[in-house]
Order: sequence, then C-alpha cells, then structure tokens
Amino acid sequence: MDKVYARFLGDVDLKGLQAKWTGGEFRAFVAHLMELGPGLFEAFQADNAAFDSDEAEVAAEVTREFQDLAKDQSFWSRDAGQVLGQISTRFEDKMNERGWSTDDITKFNMFQSVAHGFALTAFVNPDFRKFIGL
Repeated sequence: MDKVYARFLGDVDLKGLQAKWTGGEFRAFVAHLMELGPGLFEAFQADNAAFDSDEAEVAAEVTREFQDLAKDQSFWSRDAGQVLGQISTRFEDKMNERGWSTDDITKFNMFQSVAHGFALTAFVNPDFRKFIGL
C-alpha cells in the first residue's frame, strides 16, 4: 500500500466500522457514496493507485468476485457491515494464499475500491441504479 495514502487514511478500525454499519443495507451505503458525484472517479482511482502490484493483482480478483455476486439483486439488501467484513476477509484470505500479508488499512481500501466502483457505476448508469433499487 502506498505509504502517503495510508497516512491519509490514518488508523482504521475495521471491527468498529463493521459494527457502525451493521443494520444498514449495502445499497444505502452505495447511495451515500454517490453523493460524491463526479468526485467518485477520483476516489476510485485513488483507491486503486494505493495498491502495490501484488495487492492490485488480488484486488482485481476480489473485485470480479463481488461484481459477480452483485448480479443477484439480493446482494444489494445485504447488511453493509457484513459486506465490509466479507470483502476485507476475502482480500486477506487471497493475500495469505499467496504468502503475502496485509493490514486493516489495505483491507479497508479494498472495500472502498469495490464500494466506490459500484457507486460510480450507479452514478453514471440509470439502469444499474434501478437494478440495485435506487
């Protein structure tokens, strides 16, 4: 992970964020991110630029997996805290499979990358917004 970006994020408490977001639908979280408007593109770029080459390889795999899950409308009503946990755990598992370590900042960045990607798609694509229930 890019050290400047990691310092920008500061300390990340994944368990605290997961608890805070528990009870809200993931679609509502994505709707909140859509409020960034055109800034979503820059946020998405920053998320992905922060990964080193090994992390980027794993991030691409995890992103594809969650894009596949998102084709099921029930995904969008899932608990946002649970989705955070699943994305970060999947990223960590895939990193560990390769013998690479990760930290909470990088796992949170993985979640942000997926969530910003979905929000950006929803922002520019009315059909996608309709599909996810926004």
